Amino acid sequence: MYCYVILDSKSRFLDRSFTYHIPVKFKNSLKKGMRVIVPFGKANKRTIAFVYEIKKDIEEEIETKDIIEIIDSEAIINEELIDIAFFMHKRYLAPLRSCIKQVMPPGNIKEIREYFYKCNHKNSDKLLDFLDEKKSYEEIKEKFNINYDILESYKNDGLIKSKFELIGNQKINYIYYISLNKEVNYNIISKNAKKQKEILTYLEKNNITEYKKLLTTTKSSKSSLDSLIKKGLVKVLKKEKNESVENFMESYDKFKLNDEQEKAYKEVINNPNRPYLLKGVTGSGKTEVFLQIVEENLKNNKDAIILVPEISLTPQTIERFQGRFKQKIAVMHSKLTIKERFQQWRMIKNGEVKIVIGARSAIFAPFKNLGIIIIDEEHDKSYLSGKDPKYHTDEIALLRRKFHNASLIFASATPSLKTMLKAKSGEYGLLELKERINKTFPKIEIVDMRKELKNSNYSMISANLYGKIIDRLKKKEQIILFLNKVGHNSFTFCRSCGHVIKCEACDVAMTYHKHVSKLVCHYCGRTKNQPKICPSCGSKKIKEYGAGTEKLEEEVRDMFKGAKILRMDSITVKNRDSYLKMYKLMKENKVDILIGTQMIAKGLDFDNVTLVGVINADINLNVDDYTAFESSFQILTQVSGRAGRSNKNGEVVIQTYKPDNFVINTVSNNDYKTFYENEIAIRKAFSYPPFINLLTIKILNASRLKCIDISNRIKKYLDLEFSQNIYVEIIGPNPCKISRINNKYRYNIIIKCNDNNLNYLFDFLVRLRNHFINKSKDSSIIISLNPNDIN
Repeated sequence: MYCYVILDSKSRFLDRSFTYHIPVKFKNSLKKGMRVIVPFGKANKRTIAFVYEIKKDIEEEIETKDIIEIIDSEAIINEELIDIAFFMHKRYLAPLRSCIKQVMPPGNIKEIREYFYKCNHKNSDKLLDFLDEKKSYEEIKEKFNINYDILESYKNDGLIKSKFELIGNQKINYIYYISLNKEVNYNIISKNAKKQKEILTYLEKNNITEYKKLLTTTKSSKSSLDSLIKKGLVKVLKKEKNESVENFMESYDKFKLNDEQEKAYKEVINNPNRPYLLKGVTGSGKTEVFLQIVEENLKNNKDAIILVPEISLTPQTIERFQGRFKQKIAVMHSKLTIKERFQQWRMIKNGEVKIVIGARSAIFAPFKNLGIIIIDEEHDKSYLSGKDPKYHTDEIALLRRKFHNASLIFASATPSLKTMLKAKSGEYGLLELKERINKTFPKIEIVDMRKELKNSNYSMISANLYGKIIDRLKKKEQIILFLNKVGHNSFTFCRSCGHVIKCEACDVAMTYHKHVSKLVCHYCGRTKNQPKICPSCGSKKIKEYGAGTEKLEEEVRDMFKGAKILRMDSITVKNRDSYLKMYKLMKENKVDILIGTQMIAKGLDFDNVTLVGVINADINLNVDDYTAFESSFQILTQVSGRAGRSNKNGEVVIQTYKPDNFVINTVSNNDYKTFYENEIAIRKAFSYPPFINLLTIKILNASRLKCIDISNRIKKYLDLEFSQNIYVEIIGPNPCKISRINNKYRYNIIIKCNDNNLNYLFDFLVRLRNHFINKSKDSSIIISLNPNDIN
């Protein structure tokens, strides 16, 4: 027998499978999804590898080496996730290693170790006694010289279990508990050991007690407890500390569904095992529908995945699900440490949790019995990965839904054109919530900022918005101000010669951040001091222009003295604690004005927010991308929906220099239907997704001439192969919108292709990329399928 493995190597030249022979002694032990040690290279270096396929025979006659050792007693990932990894490898043309890593447990593959421990039963033998405390396979083998087959038989009989842990610096944290080991015999305790007796008496009354609490309550020392442990009168128990989930104690009551909600709920429950689009206006109660569908799945012992686009939404979502179900919930997102992510993965793997909440990576949660997948705010661009593998979360969700015969719900007030098209074609079931729970929509006003300039108002806040903010502050109601641009100023500009301060490694203007008095490049992270003299002409007429959230905060603080103001953007929010702090402050009405970027624009639900101000609605409209209008409509509608969500009337002020713009007006009328019909017609006319597939080939090289040369040669090969194919259109090569990032020049080739020709195009591109990478090792060729934007 043979197996195909992926080596634990970062070399792109080893990013392929290797074939090894399975010795007879491992024939019954080895399974797909396990890790093994193999000899590699001329020196037969012991290397960790991951087994993804087992074959009785191999067609090609090649010389193979034997596997040295099996590391695990059970598969570290299941067959479903292995298949998904290979789907991503083929579909998104991503390195195989990165696809396997995406579905593997978090952390370094070398630092994951399997530990064995006995279950709670009265059976006893030397091995079971040895496993009173967890032991690794190496420790068991050294003591008893047994193989995995013996351990497997113990596991099958329910005598022992195993679990994976991270070793090294990524240890799992535990809470220690103390319990009585046997019936207390006070005779073996000296008469003077009063504290030891107090500890025993306390444990007799209160049973198992947390280590620190026991010492604090009995006012005892560590030495007194250690003496009892040595005498065998008490024992120490360990329980994993779950650091990543906030324990919300407040209940989240179950609400009676209205007619629209009830109809959507019954449709999913009565007709499961299919995908749905739940289109519900902001504030229509989509979350309550989710909760009741998940509740029904839990009754049937099914697992649930709930995805949210922004980490800022995670605390709110956890609060609602924990408050409703009163059970442990796993959380998966990028702001957790490796240790915390592994801890969440292991809880899911061991069946300790039935619900996982997280960002896009939570779609890979290793559940074995999925009943429901919910993708909230499904339109959000964050559901498309920007790093290899550049997967589309909706496509992975559809695969998992099919494997588990589960229900899948895409939910949004502003569905993506792609999802709505599938719903209208009948591929997805369409469920609609057209009314808000409170029956009132916020009143939306458009302010023409050109008139503000004519009236000599040069501030970022219009007179209209200023008056409404004053009114809300008097009423002790909360305000959200939205500006989708971070920093203090957009760029630094010399009024004498026109010179703009750019990043030395990127062809992009640096952003001024006043709180650190630095210019920052948001593409490579470089910083420099703000110049006082123009480096080009020596003039002192150099100043910052444009405006970001930092400048808005400064202006608002100056305008509204005494108001409690909080800014939330990628600069102020460094970790999950920052999100949680913001959420609590807003919920407890300790913030009057919340200023932020798109991370505050969707999903958040605060009863006391009655006014939303959109400071510059034109920012997204002016982006050079075919999705600009769709993104603008979605984000403006979403941020408008933060106002008036309870029994208080809400108002929205949209400030713009283009008051007659089609997008601005459809937002103000809450008219998704008109927007969709107009935009989908344009996409069809100009052959853009969702009617056609768009592939981008980015060529990166430190030499501009070499980058151009490789781009032209790739284009030449593409033309030779597809020039006669009317279903494949090739555009470029052209410089990317940002032609240089981090000292790498960037050229782009765009390919439009229908579904029927996609697989052949993929095969050709893989061969083409490998050809050029092997010849030009200092170049990178990045291929993306239907990317968020072409940059």
